[in-house]
Amino acid sequence: MSGFDTVIRGGSVVTPGGSFTGDVGIKGEKISALGASLDAGGARVIDAAGHHVIPGVLDVHVHLELPFCGTVSSDDYRSGTRAAARGGVTTVIDFAIPSATGSLAEAADAWMKKAEGKSMIDYTFHICITRYKEHRDQIEGMVKRGFTTFKEFMIYESEGWQSDDAALFGTLEKMKEHGAMLLVHAESSRVLDAL
Repeated sequence: MSGFDTVIRGGSVVTPGGSFTGDVGIKGEKISALGASLDAGGARVIDAAGHHVIPGVLDVHVHLELPFCGTVSSDDYRSGTRAAARGGVTTVIDFAIPSATGSLAEAADAWMKKAEGKSMIDYTFHICITRYKEHRDQIEGMVKRGFTTFKEFMIYESEGWQSDDAALFGTLEKMKEHGAMLLVHAESSRVLDAL
């Protein structure tokens, strides 16, 4: 017995160090070996001869079923992740945006509900902080749930999403405290208005 659940056999395996013709041994959901002529034992074997075997792509900025400016983005979790999978994307990170009165946890739960039963690949969310004074004490709980990336917007005041400099500074301090990361939609509404 090989210890593998699946062996992808004889493909052009693409790695950070280059490509080689060989096998990929998989145990559970993890690649556990790369090499030539791996012992498949009782594992399922996928013949990849003549094909490239590439690492899965992570798309870190998608908008699926996003309500915005009176409309909703065209792809939902079924159509968007189906297209992603066909392009080699194995994981997407969408943006969970709180409602006008919602908490960060409610935003994550709402986006989770949009994806459940529809997504064809793995997914997670950047949690959007739209009302810093209300949301700042919720950041730690979201990190404990496994959400370690957050987003703030310097524009979209009409949507109720805009953060000012004090909010951005406060959030950055919270990110440092909890070992998380902040993504910033960095545009100046005043410059945009002037233009």
